[in-house]
Amino acid sequence: MLTGLPNRRGFLALAEKSFARASRKRQSISFIMADIDHFKKVNDRHGQVLRVVAQRFLDCLRVEDICCRYGGEEFLVMLYDTDVIRAVLVAERLRKSIAGKPISTRGEEIRVAISLGVTEIVVADYAGTRKCHAEIRRAVQVSDAFLYKAKKAGRNRVAANLPEEDEGVA
Repeated sequence: MLTGLPNRRGFLALAEKSFARASRKRQSISFIMADIDHFKKVNDRHGQVLRVVAQRFLDCLRVEDICCRYGGEEFLVMLYDTDVIRAVLVAERLRKSIAGKPISTRGEEIRVAISLGVTEIVVADYAGTRKCHAEIRRAVQVSDAFLYKAKKAGRNRVAANLPEEDEGVA
């Protein structure tokens, strides 16, 4: 409960409801996987960084969006009724909210950056919990792959599976 965000299990329960609602309307859901760059170096000295990052994420998201702490320094965001192009804009807003303002901790101001990977799924058929969880796992894997593409390209950036004409690292 360091961040006040749900964990993976809590995320799945919340995501399933959004997934079912999106399937009724055949809407897009986008996923953003974010990772704090060079976290080990930062966290060893400044443990509250996770709390501040979580709050800045929440400040950038809508009420219907879901954000969780997915792993040690990883965050997962699910954007309801959002295609990949709009999701990249949200991811960029998240990136700027972290990189644009130092985090004050223990009387010191430190700079933190994040890398983000984005993907989209169009929910056409709900077909129950098992299929929902499988689709979410697949989307998480794809967004995670794009996260590592962003890290490999230099960190502090967004990578996504954009339509061909827009493809690239933002």
